[in-house]
Amino acid sequence: VNAGALAVANDILLLANGEGGNGVIFGDGGVGTGGSITLTANGDSRGNSLISASSFLLGAEGFGGDGFGAGGQISLNSAANGTAGGNAQGGTIFINAAADGGTITGTSLLVRADAEGGFGGDGFASSSLSTTGGSGGNGGSAQGGSITLDTVRGTETGSGALNFADVSMNAFARGQSGGAGAIGTTRGEGGNGGSATGGTVTVNVDRGGSQLLVGGRLSSSVVGFGGDGGLCDPGCLAAGGDATGGAIFLGCQAYEWHHLIT
Repeated sequence: VNAGALAVANDILLLANGEGGNGVIFGDGGVGTGGSITLTANGDSRGNSLISASSFLLGAEGFGGDGFGAGGQISLNSAANGTAGGNAQGGTIFINAAADGGTITGTSLLVRADAEGGFGGDGFASSSLSTTGGSGGNGGSAQGGSITLDTVRGTETGSGALNFADVSMNAFARGQSGGAGAIGTTRGEGGNGGSATGGTVTVNVDRGGSQLLVGGRLSSSVVGFGGDGGLCDPGCLAAGGDATGGAIFLGCQAYEWHHLIT
């Protein structure tokens, strides 16, 4: 919105999720990649801008599809391996209320740029159980996305703000579990768990009277959760997925005065 108003009586729901399909007939799960969302209220020489609603829900999440697996059934012919779950990447969400007269206000703001890999498929056993069981597929990895809550430099009138009762911003990542090894003369290896890296959340109150006002709670999560290794016999090599947390910045990167976070 530029020098205008968007007033919604109930909720604003914006979704740019990506969900990979499940693997079929020994195909891997599809990759899921979140898209991008931009919500801006920018004032200019023509006047101020306002975006208001009861609540805001913005999502740019990625979900990997599940690998193809036995699902507890026995292969009719020979043992076979389950397939890998799809990887996932969270998207990008940018919210900006300009310090020169842009305001975004509501009761709650919920922003999600999470990523969750797909499950690895379980291995298949032979119908006679006379051979080593098939191995489980690896779980999908995940990379959290990016969320930015910002105020850009304007004419520095000090009239713009982000104003909510509660704010929640998540860009976590969850690597998924590997598939189970199938039974047989020896149980198949379990699939490795998917790795995970949390995303980034940046809250930057920039210049000339910028304000972030939260009446209740402001919370953020960029946690990474590695997936579990798939079920197999003792001594097998089904590794759990590595996990790395993301990064959160809350503050002011400029050198001017009259910034407010409350």
